[in-house]
Amino acid sequence: MASRITQKLSVSELDFDNIKTALKTYLGSQGEFTDYDFEGSSMAVLLDILAYNTHYNSFYANMIANEMFLDSAGARSSVVSRSKHLGYLPRSARGSIATVAVNITVPLADAPTTILIPKGHTFTTTFEGVSYSYITTEAHTVNEDTSAISPGNKIYSSPQVVIKEGIAASYQYAVGGNLDSQKFTIPNDDVDTSSISVVVYDTTAGTTRTSYNLYEDYTALDSESEVFFLQEIADNKYEIYFGDGVIGSKPQEGNIVEINYNIVKGFDSSKTEYILNGQSVFSADPIPNPDQSSSSFSDVSVGLVNAAGGGVLPETLESIKYLAPLNYQAQSRAVTKSDYKTRLLTDYPNLDAVGVWGGEEVTPPDYGTVYISLKPASGYIISDSEKDRIANDILKTRNLVTIRPKFVDPQYIYITADVNVKYDSRVSVRTGPTLSKMARLAITDFSNQNLNDFGAYFKHSFLTRTIDALDPAITNCLLSVSMQKDLLPTLSVENNYSLDFANPIHHPHSGHMGAIASTLFNYSVYENCALFDEDGVLKIYYTNPAGGMTIVSESVGTVDYDTGKVELTAFAPNSYAGSALVLTAKPRRDDIISTTNTLLTIRESGVLVTMTDDSSSISGTVSTIASY
Repeated sequence: MASRITQKLSVSELDFDNIKTALKTYLGSQGEFTDYDFEGSSMAVLLDILAYNTHYNSFYANMIANEMFLDSAGARSSVVSRSKHLGYLPRSARGSIATVAVNITVPLADAPTTILIPKGHTFTTTFEGVSYSYITTEAHTVNEDTSAISPGNKIYSSPQVVIKEGIAASYQYAVGGNLDSQKFTIPNDDVDTSSISVVVYDTTAGTTRTSYNLYEDYTALDSESEVFFLQEIADNKYEIYFGDGVIGSKPQEGNIVEINYNIVKGFDSSKTEYILNGQSVFSADPIPNPDQSSSSFSDVSVGLVNAAGGGVLPETLESIKYLAPLNYQAQSRAVTKSDYKTRLLTDYPNLDAVGVWGGEEVTPPDYGTVYISLKPASGYIISDSEKDRIANDILKTRNLVTIRPKFVDPQYIYITADVNVKYDSRVSVRTGPTLSKMARLAITDFSNQNLNDFGAYFKHSFLTRTIDALDPAITNCLLSVSMQKDLLPTLSVENNYSLDFANPIHHPHSGHMGAIASTLFNYSVYENCALFDEDGVLKIYYTNPAGGMTIVSESVGTVDYDTGKVELTAFAPNSYAGSALVLTAKPRRDDIISTTNTLLTIRESGVLVTMTDDSSSISGTVSTIASY
């Protein structure tokens, strides 16, 4: 009798049904279970249990393996743990920062020499009927403003008071005997870690007070360095710990550790958006009287210097995965272009894009300078005070001593799109208006995902392919694009203006007109004027009552078609329509590039989608066109 061949158990299956089938196949090959009906007996229950157990273990092992690597980890605790190995501390929630001017009016009889606005003094702003607190980041001594006149009063002024959103909180711990393993947890959620300050009280020597700072450079630490370390733990909370007496000073048993910090509150109800950026109206709580501790000054006016900005949610997992390896490469320095970009995105999170280039790349060369252009998450440019804060607080301690950072505001090129989408209405259940809406959304998504960043460029073919792929009914897409720049001229004052489209402008031959156009403006005694070009010369015209073109100025500037630079000379419009005077240029090529501090974005108001029902054309009759 021939011996029965015993099959090996397949261990490569992970799906439940396949695991169960593999078990039945293996058992069926054993002599003890020849011709055994596995489905018709209690053995089926045992096989289900074995298959489920194997399936659970496979799934668990797969999940555990995923959480071991930064790229594949899905749990925040795993991502944070992996980033810790790279020396990266994920950014916490940050309260927005505003700068205000404070004026305090005090009756002469009560007027002190100076007034102190203490650190942590509360200011208030209101958003959609809800009040939010801002507090001073440091104490401010306010002196009398001798130039201000108020009969019977003295006015004290402080032109620059920095306030930060959040509620001040404090927590104390007693140092235990085994400090090597002792860590001190901050119990609150939504802590702004940039506001944390730590004080250690030595109770054995009275109440000696020592301030500890967050460590910055590991190599500079010794046994007497008064620093603390910070890390994120479970449930989005943070904890601090101290050195071991070799690397960092070690507090003694019985000391009291006091942790002071701000709790961020400026989120929407679902905590998916920070809502207080841009706040501009603030009021102040009464300010203590330095001569009488029981009284205070309530006549306080608050003016705006810089609106609130920089408030953000806690760092996302995607951001941690992206920045942690880059931060490790940069080693907390700012030397290369990527170092500067990583440092700024990490320490100043309220940015959408960062552009960095060396002074040797500009004309004429500016050696010893690094140029930086920043696009804020809200608005278009960073204020001068914020640029100073970035230079002093973020870059100064990390870049080379001989390198000077210089900030350059980003320049925007707005792209308009005239799209003719041809479709066969017999193929799709979607109507023309529905397809038009889909095309508009696709154009917006294309702009958000592929533009709005330094170094990005507009790919004409990429956008047309994206629209073509929206629906099987779309047979063709014809796309025409233009470039726009906004100009804010000083009204009725002759000034020179320079606009750079940074791309060659369409001018196929001498005598060709229409590469440059503008929105309407009033000029001199003429109304509804506009700009146009003729062989590199900018002119002004208006449409006369007969419908013809009357030239108002034969030369008001020049156009360099090869470089895309437009120069306006002694240009003095009296007024213009809209929020800006818009100049439009036809690019020489379909693809549009950006340079250094130039950002490309598609202007939604400049998108025109025309839907053409191509079914009649396909069948040999005249097609109909509808615009949406």
